[in-house]
Amino acid sequence: MDSGKDRMRNADKRRAFSLIELLVVMVVIAILVAILVPTLGGARNTARAASTKAQLTDLANASQQFITDKGRQPGYFSARLMGDTANENRGFTAMQNVMLDLAGGIVTTSGAGTVEVGPTTSDTVRVDLTLIGTREAGGGYYTPDATRFIAQTGEGAGTLVGNSDHQALPSVVDAFGTPILAWQRDRTAIQPIEAEADFVKVNTSGTTPARFYWASNAGLLKTGTLGKRGKTALFTTATQEHSLLGDGATSLINNLVVLLGSPTVPGSRPNLPSAARADLLFHSAGIDALYMGSRDIGGRSGQVQFWQNFYADAGGSQRLLDGQGRVETVDVLSRFDDLIQTAGN
Repeated sequence: MDSGKDRMRNADKRRAFSLIELLVVMVVIAILVAILVPTLGGARNTARAASTKAQLTDLANASQQFITDKGRQPGYFSARLMGDTANENRGFTAMQNVMLDLAGGIVTTSGAGTVEVGPTTSDTVRVDLTLIGTREAGGGYYTPDATRFIAQTGEGAGTLVGNSDHQALPSVVDAFGTPILAWQRDRTAIQPIEAEADFVKVNTSGTTPARFYWASNAGLLKTGTLGKRGKTALFTTATQEHSLLGDGATSLINNLVVLLGSPTVPGSRPNLPSAARADLLFHSAGIDALYMGSRDIGGRSGQVQFWQNFYADAGGSQRLLDGQGRVETVDVLSRFDDLIQTAGN
């Protein structure tokens, strides 16, 4: 009997793993996890980017139908009003303005579930939050999915810099949970583009209009908790991640020119566009959840230059050439992970 028990104990010992074998298995598992986790994360990001592209296309198609029907861009308030100095702190965004036309919700009386929104205290409209997308109060062009239409109140989302009514009015967000920006061209600006101020300004200060205004999206570009991931758009130091369009960013106006200027034909001077990319642009921050993020390939120098679309030098004397010596252009914006969709002309 004892010899039988000894044989069983010896067999159990032979079946057991040694410490070295266990360590080898653990190392192999750790290596597999290190390989698979980034791959799975990359696959998820790719899927989210594809979903966001489809969403931007839907917005552009809805806007194009609105333009066809109404003969104007979507947006209850004009681009000029959206760029008013007051809107830098009121925080009513261009996308919220566009959605007033595309998804509706405008009512004439106040009551439970209504908010009063607008770029200035004298330019406002009432919106019933429960009627947005129902076609009972305008709209009918774009019905937002509840998972992509989220109030930026800081409760599981970001924070919109502005008053409580603007915060309560939902923002369209992309598949990464970051609000999508809309950039609307001011069609009253018809003067030649001979200076950056002819093309883009922080706000409508001065007598001459610009094509675009930073203030129309200040509610999101001044926030320290942007979207679901709560990143800061603000510039603090060059080494801290930020948006090149965020409040305080170095060469903010020039960065906006890169985003909004057409990269196909050079302007009268190297750093000036000849025209806008389009009358209306929908702008997703992409994977990094920052509009033109400072850690994207294009943002690592701290600023971008519009002339880099066309020239090899700041003076504009050396045109870019391809491998066969032919003149070419590049889109500097393509060096960022941002996703852009245009609508209108």
